[in-house]
Amino acid sequence: MDDHIDRDSRRESVVVGKLGRFQIVPTVNRRGCVDPRQGLEKKDPIPPGSVLVELFTREHTNVEFIPYLIGAERSPGGSLGIAMALIAAKPDLTEEDAITLVAGYEETEGRIFFMHGDDHPGENKVGCGHADRASIVTNEALYGLPAERVKKLVAAAVKLAKENKLKAEISFLAGGHAEKGVLVVNSLTRTLDAVTADVQCFRFDALRHDQSMQRLAIYLQSKSVDVNGDTLLAEAKKQREATLSLLAKGLPVYQVDVDGASHSRVTKLS
Repeated sequence: MDDHIDRDSRRESVVVGKLGRFQIVPTVNRRGCVDPRQGLEKKDPIPPGSVLVELFTREHTNVEFIPYLIGAERSPGGSLGIAMALIAAKPDLTEEDAITLVAGYEETEGRIFFMHGDDHPGENKVGCGHADRASIVTNEALYGLPAERVKKLVAAAVKLAKENKLKAEISFLAGGHAEKGVLVVNSLTRTLDAVTADVQCFRFDALRHDQSMQRLAIYLQSKSVDVNGDTLLAEAKKQREATLSLLAKGLPVYQVDVDGASHSRVTKLS
């Protein structure tokens, strides 16, 4: 799956406050993170450091290094972030069970479990701000989740992938954070390219995410895991707001209801 999109001024676009003009792009049925940084290409060497790097050996053929897809459904941490919300909503699940359940759900939706690292993660880190911040003990109250459980969740994903029990897609992002705002997008078929020549923003695909979490709850119930969709959404919201409070503090937040350039509605939330 490749949704490389030419940043062409002829495409539909929408002006979002003082942040400028953003291109409207089609969605693709894949996961991503709210992080807008440029993804490394397949031809680029895999950067050292992330705990995910050890998965890229000939033995782990079920793990694929993919470009970062612009039209993917973006929420904090991708599939790993959804597993974080799940263990908060259902604390009696083991970390391996949470990863396996989310991966199974993704498969029913035609997706593959997604995680990302970056090119300078730091020792024993993933390179994903959502998972790494939640792994810090002093942030436990913000996330409503023990930091040790997040570390174990990451370790479980790596372990399952190494044992060829988890099929995963992994992107590596490059450079430091330089976001100027947060885009909250509501649309099932379109979203925004959160990077322009002048600015980049965090992007959260709210409507797609919320509907996906409700479908996840239905899937979990079919597996005899009793989790309410509203509880999942509440935990995901708490964790999302924790990460944004740490990485996007003070940045303007805009909701963009996308329905083509002439029908898109922009609302400043903060």
